[in-house]
Amino acid sequence: MGEQHWLDDMQDEPYYSWASTFQDVAVCLKRQGFKRLIVMSTHGGNWILKPTIRELNMWDPDFQVM
Repeated sequence: MGEQHWLDDMQDEPYYSWASTFQDVAVCLKRQGFKRLIVMSTHGGNWILKPTIRELNMWDPDFQVM
């Protein structure tokens, strides 16, 4: 039996865990006084970004996620 890497457990995690992490980061930045968060997806694998950004923009109109 080989040693298992901790990231191996994450490969089967659903996409909502990534969206939750993104939301947590956005909330922390807002609490620190940021007014805008610019997100750049440099590859096509982040399909969950659009609905997550839309949800964050509805959550607080004073905090803008682009």
